[in-house]
Amino acid sequence: MRWKKVTDTADLLVYEKIKKELNIRIEARSTEDGWEVFKNYNDGKQSGYVEEYFTDSRSDALEHIKLLISEKKPITVYFKVWR
Repeated sequence: MRWKKVTDTADLLVYEKIKKELNIRIEARSTEDGWEVFKNYNDGKQSGYVEEYFTDSRSDALEHIKLLISEKKPITVYFKVWR
C-alpha cells in the first residue's frame, strides 16, 4: 500500500498507510515551541505512539515525515493493556 496524505493545514500534517494487519499514521502538529511529529501504529484494537520527534519549523517537520515515510525497516509492534 502507498502512503496517503490525509490532512495538510497550517498547523497539522497527517499521512496514513493502511495495511490488512496494521495501520501506520504519521502526524505533525504545531505547538508553541515548534512541531511535534508522531508515528502511530494501530492494529485495529489498540494504538500507541511508538515514535515521537520534535522539530523547529513546519518545513523541518515535513522533511522528517518524508524520512519516516521512506524507511524500509521491518516493524514489530507490541501492545500492552494498562489496567
